[in-house]
Amino acid sequence: MYYTTADDRQVLDGTAGLWCVNAGHGRREIATAVHDQLLRLDYASSFQMGHAGAFTLADRLVQLLPGDLNHLFFTNSGSEAVDTALKIAIAYHALRGEPSRQRFVGREQAYHGVNLGGVAVGAFPPIVSFLAASPPESITSAIPTTWPTMPLAKGRPSGAQTSPTSWKRW
Repeated sequence: MYYTTADDRQVLDGTAGLWCVNAGHGRREIATAVHDQLLRLDYASSFQMGHAGAFTLADRLVQLLPGDLNHLFFTNSGSEAVDTALKIAIAYHALRGEPSRQRFVGREQAYHGVNLGGVAVGAFPPIVSFLAASPPESITSAIPTTWPTMPLAKGRPSGAQTSPTSWKRW
């Protein structure tokens, strides 16, 4: 949890590199584990796919969860996790037939990430002061794609934009 300055002073890393080095700096066992993993698989997206390591970790984690909590969703960062949780909550209530249930409770001056949802819920005054009360209006345009389109979920809130049906494969 310390780093050494150019003049050999040890300084406590109070922010832990914005929470990405909570176990400290220069830990040989961590560096070795990362090195070994890089030789097996350096990166695999969890977006619409998976790999053995993710399933192994998920199996270990659900053993630690209380009650019948036995589902996990991996993201790339805390900011992404917060925004994903907000979207899951909105989708959950929309699928239950209550699409207007979109009120979130946060603490003043809390940090919930850098994405729009996390910033809005965190209510950190220096950041939120310039944001509107609702997300900005956006327009989605159709583009040609070679990717298969995903079916839309039922129960989408009224007024939500849907994917165009005129997509073509090139």
